[in-house]
Amino acid sequence: MFSIRSAFFEALFVVFGVILALAANEWRQNVKAEELADAALASVITELETNQVLISSSMQYHESQVKKLQDLMSSKKTPTMNDYPKGFINPAWVTDTAWAVAKETGVLADMDYQTVLTLSATYERLDRYRRQSEMAGQLVYEAIFEKGSSSLAAKPVNMMTILYTFIYREKQLEESLVDALGSIQIFALPSG
Repeated sequence: MFSIRSAFFEALFVVFGVILALAANEWRQNVKAEELADAALASVITELETNQVLISSSMQYHESQVKKLQDLMSSKKTPTMNDYPKGFINPAWVTDTAWAVAKETGVLADMDYQTVLTLSATYERLDRYRRQSEMAGQLVYEAIFEKGSSSLAAKPVNMMTILYTFIYREKQLEESLVDALGSIQIFALPSG
């Protein structure tokens, strides 16, 4: 026999089952999104650590070049191309692949806001450094094509100005990366 009461309970159980299934599905999606965000953050942190090493190495080269040029100038010697073993400037080849992928895939929406803000500012600084490197490289190549590499090598004061500019930017960037990596790891700690 069909009773309204049993039909009501059957309908209630069906609705409860659907709601439970939807909740379980949403929970699985949230767990997956959180795992993707954690993986993306780990990749970004690794990328920033690699960039930090590259920038430090570039800064050491630029500082050694300034010292070498100062020594040559104080001994009244003219620098030659041999005095620039890695080129007139040697900017770090910083990357932003992990950050770009995180942005393109929408994973940033599942990260802590303060972490995303810190990352965004850090990658903006890296981009400014990259643009400075490109601009300086263009100026150096233009000078080489116009007057020859020996002419450029023989002007240590001009080269030191460029090198000091790089050293200044690299020190800023290195400090920024240290701060960012420290704060990102603090922000990324699980709460509770």
